[in-house]
Amino acid sequence: MENRNSQSVVTRHQPSRKKRSAAAALKLAQEAGWNDHRLGISLNNFARALQVQSPYEAQNIFEQARDVFKTMPEAELHNSFVALQLAHHYVSLGQGEEALEVLSPAIRVAGVYENAALVSVLMFLKAEALELMGKWNEASKVRLDTFEYARYGFGSSAEIRRYMRQISRLNPIK
Repeated sequence: MENRNSQSVVTRHQPSRKKRSAAAALKLAQEAGWNDHRLGISLNNFARALQVQSPYEAQNIFEQARDVFKTMPEAELHNSFVALQLAHHYVSLGQGEEALEVLSPAIRVAGVYENAALVSVLMFLKAEALELMGKWNEASKVRLDTFEYARYGFGSSAEIRRYMRQISRLNPIK
């Protein structure tokens, strides 16, 4: 599998410690010729290190990680974490339909793996995406349905509210 631009991305930035570590891991995966979860996780970590300063570049790298994980059925949960990052990006740009496209399969997979914390964050993002599309009632219903997962995944109401506020701030129409 060819890794679009990920090699050149590593060398373009003045890296912080986190970026340097993520870049080193990505370089190692690429030089070793890995095309499995080790490359996907390295791409995901590098994109996370870039996403604040270079969101579009990070999106490209998240998409590369998604492409790696899509080739491995056993990595579908890893792909759900990548979908979480892509959905963050899409919601912050006001692209509700694109967010829903990556969220739907990720929510299903997180549910199969009984990862309540991941399900709840993905569903809170889904609610924001629905709001971006003007589907206010559906967004409210999704939020209400999410509380069971969130209570199990995060425990405290304070932690749930913190995640909801954090995700809500991504929405450019608020």
